[in-house]
Amino acid sequence: EKVRRVLLIHSVNPYGMRHHRRFNENNVDLNRNVLSEEMWNDVRKRDPNIFHYVDMDYAFNPFVPVDKKGRLFSWVDEARKGGYDGDMAKLHQRDDEVKKAA
Repeated sequence: EKVRRVLLIHSVNPYGMRHHRRFNENNVDLNRNVLSEEMWNDVRKRDPNIFHYVDMDYAFNPFVPVDKKGRLFSWVDEARKGGYDGDMAKLHQRDDEVKKAA
């Protein structure tokens, strides 16, 4: 049985809430500061699991992720598109879990 879950994030800037300001402890306004295209490309080359998003994928995307053409989402494919060429063992593991659930 598939169960839909909701992950509520109270605040992306708890420091700012505590100190009654928009900026975090690094003086960054998380609602306004965005990455340039060059910076975003650098970010995409990093390990996709650096902040454990792959580990938490089941919580963020509890059902099988399928694109408009009916293809399963692949962490490995997306990492390669972004230019990441590091260890993909965890990504392969998550892709296998998604395929089994399909």
